Amino acid sequence: MSEAKFVDGLWVRKPSDKAPDYVKCGLSFEREKLIAWLYSQADDSINVDIQESKGGKWYAKLSNFVPRSHCERQDNNQQTGGYVKNEPARKEPPLDDDLNDDIPF
Repeated sequence: MSEAKFVDGLWVRKPSDKAPDYVKCGLSFEREKLIAWLYSQADDSINVDIQESKGGKWYAKLSNFVPRSHCERQDNNQQTGGYVKNEPARKEPPLDDDLNDDIPF
């Protein structure tokens, strides 16, 4: 399992008990730290997961999820989330020169 990478300059907190149901969490930003962290990331698109520690504290963690095509959930693999390749990659179909004969114009 890879080491967690936290988002510098971003703090997450649970909503108040008095907050309406549509409030899911609170976010606080330390602008200079967050901007520096964003520029340190290689990808243009950055996904972050909001998680809860065993002690009940909420935090923002860089998401390392990478979707794979043709994956199937494997129940006995809990550490990696259980995604395994289900079938080999498909090969390109052979090109057929007769395809143009089917066009009606």
